[in-house]
Amino acid sequence: MNRLFIFSAKNLFKKCSPLLITTTQKTFIRKLTTTSPNKILSRPLPPYLYNDNSVYQLEREYIFRNNWIYAGRCDRLQKLGDYLSITIAGYPIFIYRSPLTNELIAFHNVCSHRAGPIVPINSNNYGVALYGNQPLLKCQYHAWLYDSRDGKLKATPHFDYKFQGDENKCLNLKKINMEIFAEQFIFVNLSDIKEKASINTLLYDLLNDMMSFPLKEYLHFNSQYHLINCNWKTYVENYQEGYHIHGVHPELNKAVQSKQYLVTNKNNTYSI
Repeated sequence: MNRLFIFSAKNLFKKCSPLLITTTQKTFIRKLTTTSPNKILSRPLPPYLYNDNSVYQLEREYIFRNNWIYAGRCDRLQKLGDYLSITIAGYPIFIYRSPLTNELIAFHNVCSHRAGPIVPINSNNYGVALYGNQPLLKCQYHAWLYDSRDGKLKATPHFDYKFQGDENKCLNLKKINMEIFAEQFIFVNLSDIKEKASINTLLYDLLNDMMSFPLKEYLHFNSQYHLINCNWKTYVENYQEGYHIHGVHPELNKAVQSKQYLVTNKNNTYSI
């Protein structure tokens, strides 16, 4: 069982209705103990948590929106105007290297006028990151223009009305919290909460391990994408055990001792 999901889901259910907590506690959080006091087995999640759309909407709000999510690598955004467009659990966002500051900045990929995209969205391959270059932050729909330093609204072509004060603030692009992990990996957090734990703090042990490698010397070479017909939790759970290796990965099984394959979860936040 993925402890990251269990940890996040506990927080999710704390914020849900008492009825939901009552009906899920016994099957969701309860654990079984074996005859050995040193072994603890997690019960599988009830089936409806994998196919109920209302559950997914809760996951979008309390898991994907409130946690640090990996988005991409810095080495693919080196030129001024480079962007990474990606959709995370239905939230379209983009990361941009500002031509004015040479710094990376992240925004929701939604114009404040009619919700048109600021940079293209990979509509042909939903969820897969799209990389490109764009000299200006200009809406693809009505060409509203935004400042690449902070997302402030700069121009509204053929729009006679002049926005004032608070009106202007409401029309700026919505900025997203972004941090660089291990000098190379871009993480975003869609939550509006300003005071949140840094990804470098949360993954401090992993950070020490990774910084032993010359990560800045490693460049992206190629990517492969696979659309998998399953709930996201099913795919995550697959990485939490090596029991399937002998049957599913015969070549890998030759290279490892699958009977001794161990997955270690650290700090309830990530696993390797």
